[in-house]
Amino acid sequence: MPSVSAIHGWKKRVPEFAEALTLAKEMAADTAADELLTVARGTTPATASADRVRIAALQWSAAKAAPHRYGAKAEAAEPPSRRLVIRVRHFEEVVGPDGRPEIREIPPRDAN
Repeated sequence: MPSVSAIHGWKKRVPEFAEALTLAKEMAADTAADELLTVARGTTPATASADRVRIAALQWSAAKAAPHRYGAKAEAAEPPSRRLVIRVRHFEEVVGPDGRPEIREIPPRDAN
């Protein structure tokens, strides 16, 4: 098992390792959140006190590993902004050279 300082060194020197470590932490947070729900669903009056401690520990663990998902301010975080572009197209029905109806797009007028 590598030392903590070795892991931090690899994280600084090897971008792929840093990326993999981030992904592993997020996966660990998801696992903690899943386990938290399992514990909560299985809680009985007899196990409620001990389960409360386990749930608190799992919440803390998930929040530290993935604060953007499970931290105290996770819901308050704004989603990334996206740009929505709507293009309105106009069509008209015309009679083709063979006498059959056709649909063609009306080119947009120049805004100048």
